[in-house]
This record gives sequence, C-alpha cells and structure tokens, in this order.
Amino acid sequence: MDWLQNYDPYIISHYTAVDYFFQNITNNSIKNVLDFGSGIGRQAFQWFGLEGKGDVNFFSVDAIESLYLLQNEIYSLLFPNKLREYFYNPEVFCRIDVSKQDTNLYHLPTWRMDLLPSNSFDLIICVQVLNEINKETLEYLLAQFQRIAKENCILYIRDNEIGYTPAHNNRVGRLLLKLGFELLFRYSGMETRIEGKPRVWAFTGVENSAAHFNLKHRLARALSYPSGSYSLKLLMKSMITKIRDCGLPL
Repeated sequence: MDWLQNYDPYIISHYTAVDYFFQNITNNSIKNVLDFGSGIGRQAFQWFGLEGKGDVNFFSVDAIESLYLLQNEIYSLLFPNKLREYFYNPEVFCRIDVSKQDTNLYHLPTWRMDLLPSNSFDLIICVQVLNEINKETLEYLLAQFQRIAKENCILYIRDNEIGYTPAHNNRVGRLLLKLGFELLFRYSGMETRIEGKPRVWAFTGVENSAAHFNLKHRLARALSYPSGSYSLKLLMKSMITKIRDCGLPL
C-alpha cells in the first residue's frame, strides 16, 4: 500500500468527484454498477461506500495483472465482508443474483465477463481505459456492454481526445452508435481543465447510427461552437477538433 502514498489525496478526490457528478446527471436509479479498468479502485470508494455500506452491487473488472492484484489488496482491506473475488471462489460467479437486497463487491478479470448477468446493469464506467486496449479487446468489451446493459443504462466514458495516440484505430463512438447506444452529453470545455473529456451515453437497444452519419447533421455539429465567448483562438481550436470527426460523437 506504500504505492498509494505517491498520490495526492486532493487530486484523487477532485478527479473522482468529477466522475461522480457526470455519472449522475440523468438522475437514473442505479443498483448495479460495472467499473471496467478500475485502476486503484476509485469508483468503488464512492459507489460502494465506507466499509461496504453502499446500496449497489459493484462489479470491478480489469485486464492488467499488476492493477488487478492491487485492487484485490485494496478491496480486501476496505470491504472484507463484501468482497467476492473470482480467484478465491469462482463458483459464486456462476450464480450471481443481482435482484437480492444484499449488495456485494464482485472482482473478476476481463476474460470472465461472460459471467456477468445479461440485461442487468444501470451504470457502466470506463475512465482512461478504452484508448489503452487493443482492437480485439475493445470489440469484445463493447459487445459485452451491449449484452449486460439494461434499457437506458448509462455508459460513462472519460479519456483524452486531443494530443493522444490510442492503442487502436477505432472510433469508439461510431461503434457504440451501431450497438444501440445514444450520446446524451459530451463535455464541451477544454479537456486539460479536468483531465479528460467526459461523455455520457445511454443504451436504447436501437441502432440509430444513420441519423448521425447524415451529412447535413454532421456539418451542423462540426460547425457549432458551444460557448458564448467567441475567442478566436479557442474557436479555431474547437473547429479543428470538431471537423476532424465531422460532427460524429467520439
């Protein structure tokens, strides 16, 4: 746990508060939460509550071995009575019942996401992770999201769009549109101010990408400028960023 001492508590708290704010802007009822790419477990701190007293079922999934082990250590210390670890008791994951009143923290690797119950999740969280995985893992992951999401499930994505080279050439937003997700909100400020650009998607189950790929719709989005302050420098930067994707949600 000495590794955590390198983190500034204020920075972590501020970063996490921004996530929590945007994850709740729809006021949807949230009972089952999936955090993919959990890092140091920040999302569990806010959603699962002190000593596991939160009122949600929280599922933490990761593909990186070192971070997975760190998460296990943190969860074991903070939530010893609520933690359900796949490598300790895999049988528990074959009979997950999220309809029960009792809430738990489930921890499992990416390659066992097939054990997550279908049509069951109200919130899926991906912070600084979708740009880090390869094409095959991304496609597998998004297909799993489509399977496990309830209708109107919120998908919260936060990562960097400018000055960053992802590990794949896919435009995540275009794939999500084809899988039945609809973009509800995209942060319009400078991503350097809050470390990344939050986006909020909702799962409708209806493939409606044609409307977004319509040329007229794309041009209107590309030429729009959300701020009332038309600073020439900011306007040009915004225009270049938007025209790059011709109005498509990322």
